[in-house]
Amino acid sequence: MWVAKFQMRHADCIMGVRTKKFKCLVYVYPINLHKEGNKIVFTLLNIIIGLEENKKRLIKDLKKEKRLHRMEINGDLLFITYKDSLRRSWYRHLVNPEIFYIKPIMIFETGWEQFELGSWKKEPLVRCLKAVKAHFEFKLISIDRKYHADFFLSRPLPKLSLRQKEALQLAVREGYYEIPRKTDLETLGKQMKISRQTFEQHLRYAQRKLMPFLEKTTTT
Repeated sequence: MWVAKFQMRHADCIMGVRTKKFKCLVYVYPINLHKEGNKIVFTLLNIIIGLEENKKRLIKDLKKEKRLHRMEINGDLLFITYKDSLRRSWYRHLVNPEIFYIKPIMIFETGWEQFELGSWKKEPLVRCLKAVKAHFEFKLISIDRKYHADFFLSRPLPKLSLRQKEALQLAVREGYYEIPRKTDLETLGKQMKISRQTFEQHLRYAQRKLMPFLEKTTTT
């Protein structure tokens, strides 16, 4: 199997412009992509990560999007269908049956989108990369053959309390999990206006709930 990992950014991405505007991170799980006349129809499950106020503002702004067809909201889960023109030639690569998604799309606070796509053949991926590079800001991370690719299998998310979610999201956003760390528990606690000990407790409970989920959803 061939796997391509790359990042792209463009000014009219339905979600990317809003993650940048409202400082959120979004995981996008493509449920269905298909052609409908001269349109391409996207059905996507989105998991929004960020401060509660920012997430609400993002969703409120998304409701104004003219390309949006349907939307359902359940906490941090956002289920949407939207339509766009197939005249955007690079979209045709997304409905190519030779290409499939290895991981969910990650859309960062900077508006950059990260894709990890797979194919049994190298050529469809190369054509896709060329099309994306020709139209958008583009960063190629890797394209290589993998005999044991890591797949992400979706399953229900564990339920975290509001404070647990806020602690985890703040830790990720501020670089607590990066190497080397960009912040510490004392600083993060002050940002949430709680003690270091209380912040650490929220974070540990969140991690304990998430670890079994991550172990079961990633397979080789």
